[in-house]
Amino acid sequence: MRQLFIALVLLPLNLLYSQSNSNEPFPSSTIGPNLYKIEVDGNSIIASIGPDGVLLTDVGGESKGRRVMATVRKLGGTKIDYIIDTHWHVDHTGGNICFGKTALIIAHENVRKRLSEDKCLKFWNEEHLAFPEYALPDIVFSDRMTLYVNGEEIEIIHLPSGHTDGDVIVYFTQANVLHVGDCLFSNGFPAIDFEMGGSVEGFAENLNTIASTMPPDVRIIAGHGPDYTVAQLKSYEKMIRSSLKAVREAMQKDMSLEAMQPANLLEGWEAYSHGFFSCDQWINMIYQSLLHHSHRVSTETAPGPQLKAPYLGQTPPGITPKVFAPGLISTDLDEFGCTFSPDGSEFYFTRTFTEPRRHTIMVCRCENEVWSKPEIASFSGVHSEAEPNFSTDGKKLFFGRLRQTEDGDMVSDIMLTECTGASWSAPCRVVTGMFATVAKSGTLYFTDVSNKQDKGDIVSSRLIDGVYAAPEKLTGGVNSPYLDAHPFIAPDESYLIFDSDRPGGAGSSDLYVVFRMKNGTWGKAINLGSKINTPGYNAIPSVSPDGKYLFYHTDGDIWWVDAGVIETLK
Repeated sequence: MRQLFIALVLLPLNLLYSQSNSNEPFPSSTIGPNLYKIEVDGNSIIASIGPDGVLLTDVGGESKGRRVMATVRKLGGTKIDYIIDTHWHVDHTGGNICFGKTALIIAHENVRKRLSEDKCLKFWNEEHLAFPEYALPDIVFSDRMTLYVNGEEIEIIHLPSGHTDGDVIVYFTQANVLHVGDCLFSNGFPAIDFEMGGSVEGFAENLNTIASTMPPDVRIIAGHGPDYTVAQLKSYEKMIRSSLKAVREAMQKDMSLEAMQPANLLEGWEAYSHGFFSCDQWINMIYQSLLHHSHRVSTETAPGPQLKAPYLGQTPPGITPKVFAPGLISTDLDEFGCTFSPDGSEFYFTRTFTEPRRHTIMVCRCENEVWSKPEIASFSGVHSEAEPNFSTDGKKLFFGRLRQTEDGDMVSDIMLTECTGASWSAPCRVVTGMFATVAKSGTLYFTDVSNKQDKGDIVSSRLIDGVYAAPEKLTGGVNSPYLDAHPFIAPDESYLIFDSDRPGGAGSSDLYVVFRMKNGTWGKAINLGSKINTPGYNAIPSVSPDGKYLFYHTDGDIWWVDAGVIETLK
């Protein structure tokens, strides 16, 4: 994959930065009182020139400086007083080096951060050195700011995580002109700098924000390409979302990048390939962006302090439940479905990422009594996968994987990966179902969701001569006419904990336990009580291998409590 990644790096950003050392002015046109558009070899600069001086939104590359200055003089300016950087890319900010010693530079706070550090962009196969201090933004902001220059009220508005993480749009209210920088490539498919905080989904959201908040007759100046109307911008947003949806769905079907590119995923959008990027290159950019985003979030959500064993350095709970490892495991994202290895040295759990929205299995490892930060498990990260559970000997790991059928339906398969020394084997499908736990006997307990919509039954499947037998529906107090799911079986099969939305619970789903009777049947279902079951969603239980703690999911986080609460209900 690494060789393929390098081979498909697309068009390096520095190819957008063509060279020019002439003193000839660039083409320009009047777009309002004291307001001009300067066309800098494919880039658009807006110049406000009047009694308060000269303000530029973007300044082109460093090599364009003499021609930019010649253009300003042609339009009546004498020197550049103010610069607004719409983002950090050097084809827009390189002129800071030419004019930064005398001009006041304004930008989003992330632009100063990016320009002040050396950068290695692996996707674009580029390195960029930090700017000198005088070329960095002098004034930074986090959300928005307003300037009053040359009779114009100028609104500078940050749009998050689109082309980069420091994008701003600049609205000249009197002229009704909006400069959007590289939030729009009206000449074709856009560039997404996902290594510097951009994202395809964020790019689309920003287009929607522009279209919904700006006047319907605003003139939109793109960073690259012709001017747009709001109607054209909405069409462009539709293209971005359609492209993203097509690639995301292909990834969920386990299509490789090589298979996606000739599969006509961008049918109807081929006209956008006349700009910097072809259809194949745009597919690759989306694909790599989605993969990168998952890995980036997994590392950014973890704090820095070292955590000592056991239980990731957390203070154990008593009979009152509490959130497990807040900020490390339980974050602003959705986490659930966790399991410790029998020796307590590995912790696997599920985290739901937002782009693409996909369940991903994460792992923390303990080495020399110090726990690592969460990272995506070696066997996860492409499909939507969740709810890992170890076998009692630690040699097998079961988990769920969503799969799209030929009819377009989504089904859940129980997958198995086996320990092969220092790594895990390629996962294989065991059976269609959801959330599997395994007893010491090898019997598999899981949720059968194949028969009834919005209804699940808890079943078991015995392991006979290395093959799982046909599932058998559990009797007694386990199953009901409602959704009964996520069974955790005690290693000795003496009790089973599960969740159900049957009537009488405290929340939309409650946790229950059933004990095995002396005659081998299952007893009645007992609600775990109000200390554990909240008015929210309470589900997906597991018990630590030492039997000391019960883990479960409540409204987005993993919680834990002393497992003694189970025995009190016996």
